[in-house]
Amino acid sequence: MFNVQLPLALSEATALKRYGAEVNELTALAYTLRRGKDGHPFLRFAAKGEGGLLERELLPVRVSRSMKEQDVEQLKVSLLAQCKEKGAVLIGPFISSGERRILKAAMESGVSVIFLAQFDISDESKVPLVLMPALREGRCLLLAPWPQMPVESYFIRSRCQLLNNITEILANRKNSPAFTIQ
Repeated sequence: MFNVQLPLALSEATALKRYGAEVNELTALAYTLRRGKDGHPFLRFAAKGEGGLLERELLPVRVSRSMKEQDVEQLKVSLLAQCKEKGAVLIGPFISSGERRILKAAMESGVSVIFLAQFDISDESKVPLVLMPALREGRCLLLAPWPQMPVESYFIRSRCQLLNNITEILANRKNSPAFTIQ
């Protein structure tokens, strides 16, 4: 297990903080969103798996519950094709049933994944079984913004929305400061 830090632009930190306040998630966000000694904000995650996946292109997986089956299928085919063509990595919390289907297809086809976890990743019994082979093969990275979140708070809608926003920030890091692995 290791930690990952990602420097944020002030606008990104402000947006997350504002969003966290709107959805009453400041307690959870306080662990993740920090300020360094230089005063610059950063996101902090507990991590397990292949840290090198953070250096590749990241494709966010976000499926609304209102999407039709055919739209989810088209998204799945498109994302998997982009991953194989570009060597990109899928990233997301994989909470909705459509996102979980995409995750399962990615694991079956050998695509790499960064999984934003809402649980303590040091506890192997909480890691989804579909991820275990990929973790062993170096095709998976677990990132936990709140590594010791209690079980009963896993699927609070506001926290899921916050994870989706964090996913978007991570996926849009092309020309931004790099991650620090500690």
